[in-house]
Amino acid sequence: MRLPGSDKVIVGYDLGKDYAQISCYVTGKEEEITTLSSVAGSQVYTIPLVLSKRQGVNQWFYGSEALRHAEEEEGILVEHLLKLAKDGEPVQIDGTTLDPVALLTLFLKRSLGMLSQMTSIERIGALMITCEEVDAGMLEVLTQAVEALHLKTDAVFIITICISRKICGSRGACCASIGTVPSRLIIWNATAIRRRW
Repeated sequence: MRLPGSDKVIVGYDLGKDYAQISCYVTGKEEEITTLSSVAGSQVYTIPLVLSKRQGVNQWFYGSEALRHAEEEEGILVEHLLKLAKDGEPVQIDGTTLDPVALLTLFLKRSLGMLSQMTSIERIGALMITCEEVDAGMLEVLTQAVEALHLKTDAVFIITICISRKICGSRGACCASIGTVPSRLIIWNATAIRRRW
């Protein structure tokens, strides 16, 4: 099955507590799913889930570059982006109060820029974000962050790998769909999702 329109990109975004990873598949091509390298020309696939802000300037870095700027004392490191966003407390950075969901959104936007290795963000036909745990609070945070990205697709899903095989089966995932019915929970089999696309 193909997504509406030709050569749309299906993006899988693994969002852990400390690292992220992005994989994508271009519909209509026979290529396999590609995991994007966070360092061009290498096989480094994990992206540290951090931001840093250059002191005194509104210049932001993400991932390994953020760590490097913080180590060189050129930037203020912001860690635990998921927890900060879920807690919802404003964050003080370099004398400015910032919305923690906006910080998570900035990280998502910058890291999705890695798609330029293969395509552009405008061609995203579906986005699936996988987290370790998704409760009502996390679903709300991720919904806000994804909506702030202004993607040109309504096919956005947030899933968590289920701990209990009783709920989802041996290879399942719990899936919450964002879009027209954000609170609707669907149980999906991860293998069936891949075959469907």
